[in-house]
Amino acid sequence: MSSGENEIIVNDLGPTETEFWAAILGFSGVLMGFVFLLLSWRIQREATFTADLRHLPISTFLSVGALLVLAFLGVVPALVYLSGNSILPMDVSVGGMTSALVLLIGHLATEAIHYELLTPLGLRSGPVVVDNEVRVTKMTLAATKVTVALAILSFIGMVMLI
Repeated sequence: MSSGENEIIVNDLGPTETEFWAAILGFSGVLMGFVFLLLSWRIQREATFTADLRHLPISTFLSVGALLVLAFLGVVPALVYLSGNSILPMDVSVGGMTSALVLLIGHLATEAIHYELLTPLGLRSGPVVVDNEVRVTKMTLAATKVTVALAILSFIGMVMLI
């Protein structure tokens, strides 16, 4: 055997730009599907209550924010790139995907706090009262602020890293 028969030549060092954008499109599409499912469950649940008891927990707005980030920093730029143009650098889209993921994880945390699932851990706090109505617990509000801050920081971090 000559030495040339057993040589393996590696020319592919990673995904191409087109494969990368296709992955962003797929990732965004799957996460958007989860967000639409979350929102449909929320609407169905709230529709069972009378008008005076209906409300949208603040965590719902985190998932809507994630949906908007996925649409405008994931799906739209990927579709534009795959159609032959480019409107956004990949690092911005990756930062957007990371932010959306942080927002969705924050959605889960604020839901748990909203429904007092963490009460046995001693994390219960008093409600915030606006116009003589209980709006949101202090812990839920704090968790939402932390989630938004982490989403912004993760976006900046990912854009700077790539």
